[in-house]
Amino acid sequence: MPPSSQSVPVPANKRTADDPNSRAGAGKQTFGKLRLRHGSSARYDSEFAKDQPWVKISGRICSDFVDELPELDEIYSANSKPKETRSSDVDAQPSQNIESPAASIAVVSVTSEDTDFATQPTSCTSQSFQSSEVQGSLFKRRRTNEGEHASFYSLGHTSETFSYPERDASLSGSYSDRRTNLSPRIITSPQSQVQAYVEVSHDGASAWSHMNLQEACLMRYFIDELACWFDLCDPERHFALIVPQRSGQCPALLNAIYTASARHLCRLEQYKKENTVEYLEKRLTNLQIETAVEYHSRCIESLVSVSDDPEAIYDENLLVASIILRFYEEVDAPLCGGDWETSLQGTQVFIEAQAASGLVTNLRRAAFRVAYRQEVYMSFIKQRPFYLPLSGEEYRSLEPTDDHTWAHRAVVHCADVLMYCYGDHRSNSSDYDALVDYHNGWTSLRPKSFEPIFEGPPDPIGGKVWQEMWFLSDCHVTAVQHLDLSKILLAVYNPRIPRLGPSHRAATKRIEAEVSLIVKRLCGIAISNRRAPPAMNTACMAIAMCGEQFTDVSEQKSLLDVLIYTDKNHAWPTKEIQDRLKEAWGWNSEGKV
Repeated sequence: MPPSSQSVPVPANKRTADDPNSRAGAGKQTFGKLRLRHGSSARYDSEFAKDQPWVKISGRICSDFVDELPELDEIYSANSKPKETRSSDVDAQPSQNIESPAASIAVVSVTSEDTDFATQPTSCTSQSFQSSEVQGSLFKRRRTNEGEHASFYSLGHTSETFSYPERDASLSGSYSDRRTNLSPRIITSPQSQVQAYVEVSHDGASAWSHMNLQEACLMRYFIDELACWFDLCDPERHFALIVPQRSGQCPALLNAIYTASARHLCRLEQYKKENTVEYLEKRLTNLQIETAVEYHSRCIESLVSVSDDPEAIYDENLLVASIILRFYEEVDAPLCGGDWETSLQGTQVFIEAQAASGLVTNLRRAAFRVAYRQEVYMSFIKQRPFYLPLSGEEYRSLEPTDDHTWAHRAVVHCADVLMYCYGDHRSNSSDYDALVDYHNGWTSLRPKSFEPIFEGPPDPIGGKVWQEMWFLSDCHVTAVQHLDLSKILLAVYNPRIPRLGPSHRAATKRIEAEVSLIVKRLCGIAISNRRAPPAMNTACMAIAMCGEQFTDVSEQKSLLDVLIYTDKNHAWPTKEIQDRLKEAWGWNSEGKV
C-alpha cells in the first residue's frame, strides 16, 4: 500500500495559499487521467521482486474488489479544460454507464428548500453531467454492509426494521444533486424549477428524443387529464409542471406516466372510434389494455435495477413513480376485491426514508400529500390501519396558514381517525374525545374560504336528490370531503354506543340516519364540483361502504347513477360495487326492484 506521504495531485481550484503544491516548482499537474506527480521517489510504477516479502493480515477480507480509479479520475479531471475529442476516440471508449443501472435516472432537482445543498462543494461540472459515458462511473458504490441492500419489493416488507444508510440531510432528492456544480439559486415557482432543470439537462440524453406518437399522446394525456388528480392540494401543480420534466431523465418515472395514461385512456369509451383509441385527433392503433401492462413491467424493471443502490430510496423521482403506479393500481382494480397493495410497499419505503432525511423539497412535499390521500382511500375501503408514517405536528395544528395546508390537515386528521378505528392499539374514550375536539376545532377555525359559495337544497319531487354545494377550489372540496369521511368513522366507532339493550337499537338507528345524511352530502359535493374528478371517487368510497343501508328506491337509483357516472367518465371501476348493492337491495338480475 503506498505510504501516506505520496498523494494524488490536488486540483488548482481546491488548493489553498498554504498548499506547497501550489508554489512554483511543485510537481507537474495532470488532468484527464489520474497519475502520480513527477519526481516521486517511491517509484510506484516499478515491478516488485519475486522474493518481495509481504505482511500477513488476519480477519475477513472483502472478496469484492471495487475499482475506484474511474471515479477518482473523474473527480480530478472534472476541472480540466475541455479538450477536443476526435470521433475515433469517442468510439473507442468503452461505455461505462452499463455498470450503473441508476445512471439514466439522473435529473436536476433545485427547489426553494435546497438552500443547504447550494453551499455544498460538488465534484462534477455540468460538462461531465452531460456526458453519458461519464455518468455511470460515479454510481459505483462500495458495499459497507451485506444486509444493507435489498430489492425494491423486499424493502416494503421490512420497512419497520430496515436500517437506512446515513445521508447528509443537505442533499436534495435526486441523484444529480450530488453530481452537478450548479450555481446557488433560489427558486420559488414551478416555472423557475422547470427552467432550471432544462438549463442543465437539455444537452443530456433524454427519453423524449426517442418518443413516438403514442408515447407523446400518453404524456400529453397525463399533463392535461391526470395531473389534476394529484395536484388537488398543490397550488404549484408539481405533477403537471415538474413531474413531466423530470421524467425525461428518469425511466421509471417516464414509464409510470405511460402506464397510468394508457390504462386510463383505454377505459374511456369517449376516446374510442371503431375499436381504436383516438386522442387529439390522433389514431393510436397500437394502444390496447395490454399496453399499460407492458409499460408497467418496464417501470418495475427500472425500479428493481436501482434497488441495490442505498441512495435510490432518497430519490424523489422514484417516490413520484411509485405514487403514479399506485394510481394505476387503483384504476385497474374494482372498489371491492383486487390486489391494490403492490405499489404501497414501494411508496412506504420511499416515504419513510425521505421523511427521515430531514429535507423536504416542494416536489417531495407534494408527493407526500398525494400518498397520504391514496392511503386514506385504501385504508377506508379495506377497513385496515393507515400504513404510512403519521408524523408532522404542523399538520395537527390549528394555527392560521394557507388553504392548501388546512386541506392537508383534514387529510391527516382522517388518517388519525382511521388509525383510531383500525389500529392495533386499544382505543379509549380520551383518544376519541381528542379526535372529536380537533374535528370541531378545524370546522370552527378554518378560513372563511372553505365555506360554499352557493348552496341549494335537494328537491326530491323534482328528481333532485342531492343538495348543491359549490366551492372555490379543489383543495376546499378535498378538505370538506375528508372531514365528512372522518365524521362517518367517528359516528360509527363512538366508544360510548351501547352494545346491548333497547338503547343499542336506538343508537344504531340514529347513527344510520346520520351516516346517510353524510353520504348524501358527499355525493352532492361531488356532483356540484365535477371539475375535481377525485371528488367523485370519494363519494364512491362512501357509497361502497354505506350504500347498503339506503332503503328508498329513488335514493338507491341516485347512488347507482353516481357510480355509473364515475365509471364511465373517470374510468374508475365501480361495476362490482354496483352489483353488490343491487343484490343487497333485493334488485333482480335485470336491475329492477
